[in-house]
Amino acid sequence: MIFSLKRIQAAEPSSTEKSTSLGSQTLSSIAKKEKTTTEQGQLLNEAFNQGIANFTPDLLYEHIVKNYASAKQLFGPKILRLLTGYSDSFLEKNVKIPEFRKDLKQAIENKIDALKENDLLDKHGDINVKGVELASVMLAVQELDKLSEKGILPSKKKSLIGAGSIVDFRNFKKGDSYKDIAVRKSVRSALKRAHKNIKIEDLRSKVRKSKGQVSIVYAVDASASMRGEKIAMAKRAGVALAYKAIEEKDDVGLVVFNQDVLSSVNVCSDFQLLLETITQISASSQTDFSEMIKKAIELFENTNNSKHLLILTDALPNIGSNPEKQTLKAISQAKANDITISLVGINLDKKGKPLAEKIVEIGQGRLYLANNIKDLDLIVLEDYLCFS
Repeated sequence: MIFSLKRIQAAEPSSTEKSTSLGSQTLSSIAKKEKTTTEQGQLLNEAFNQGIANFTPDLLYEHIVKNYASAKQLFGPKILRLLTGYSDSFLEKNVKIPEFRKDLKQAIENKIDALKENDLLDKHGDINVKGVELASVMLAVQELDKLSEKGILPSKKKSLIGAGSIVDFRNFKKGDSYKDIAVRKSVRSALKRAHKNIKIEDLRSKVRKSKGQVSIVYAVDASASMRGEKIAMAKRAGVALAYKAIEEKDDVGLVVFNQDVLSSVNVCSDFQLLLETITQISASSQTDFSEMIKKAIELFENTNNSKHLLILTDALPNIGSNPEKQTLKAISQAKANDITISLVGINLDKKGKPLAEKIVEIGQGRLYLANNIKDLDLIVLEDYLCFS
C-alpha cells in the first residue's frame, strides 16, 4: 500500500462505468473503502496523540468494560468512537449490559483485524511504517485543508510582507520591475528637469533590502500535560510551519522534548521526513528546556542562514535543582550563537509567564500567550513570517 500527500480519493470513473461499476468494484464500495481508510488514519493519529502505539483487542476491551470513566480518560472519546463505532454517550449507557459487551468486543476485534489486513499494524498490534505513513497523510490533509480554506497557503510570503523593506532609490534601468517604480520620486525628478511629461530618465526605482534565507527549529514540548488535544494542535501547527517555510525556500528543523530530547530533525527542506516525525510525537513525563536548547544549537551548526528557535510549551521547566537558572543559561548560549528565540505558551501559570518573558527578552524574540489552542497554527505562522 502506497500513500501520497495528495488527498486520498476514489478514482474518477469513465463515462461507460459511471452508471454500472468501476472494474469489479461498485462506486459505493469505493466510497466505503475511502471512508474506512480515512477513519483508520484518524484512529492511528489519535493513538499517537494519546500516547498509544499498540492495539491489543483483549486489553482494550478490558479497560473499557472494567472502568469506562478511566478508559475514557486514558484513550480519549475520539479513539473510543473510532475503535468501537459507538459514541461516547452510547458507550457510557450500555457498557455494563452483557449482551452489548459481546457486540463491543467483536467490534473492537474487527477494527483491529482490519488495520492488520491493511498492513497498518504488525502481528503484535504495533503501529508499523505504513501505519505512520497513513497517519501522516491524514494529519497533513487535515491541516493543509484548513489553511487553504482560510486563504493562507496560496498567498506567498512576498505578497504578505513585501519583497523586502525599502532602503533607497535609484535611476530606473532595464530589467527593473514596473511595480518598483517610485511614482512620487519620478514626478519630482521630472519637475526638477522642467519636463512637461515624465521621461525614461526621470523614472526612479525602489531599492529593497533583499530577504535572506531562514532556518527555523520548532521545539515541541511533549511532556505528560500536553497529551491529547494540546499535542494534536501542536502537531498541526508544526505541519503548517514546515509546509509554509519549505514552500518559501526556507529550512525547518524539529526538536521533540520532555525531560529528555525524544527526537530531532536537522534543519532541512524534507517535508515528508518532518511530517512523519511530527506524526509520531507522543506526550509523557516532565519538562526540561536546557537539553532541548543544546540540541537546537546543534541542529543549526551547518547553516549560514538566519537562525530562529520557536518553543511551544504549556509549562516551564521543572527538572533539576534550579531549572530557571539552567534554562536562562542555555538561552544565553543560544543567543551567543546568533539564534533568536520565540515562545508560544499555552495557558502558562503565574510562575511560567515571568520566565517566558525573560526567555524571549534574552532571545530577542516574541512571546505568544495562547489561550485558544485551536489557533496554534496561526500563531506559529505569524512568528515565522515575523522572523523570516
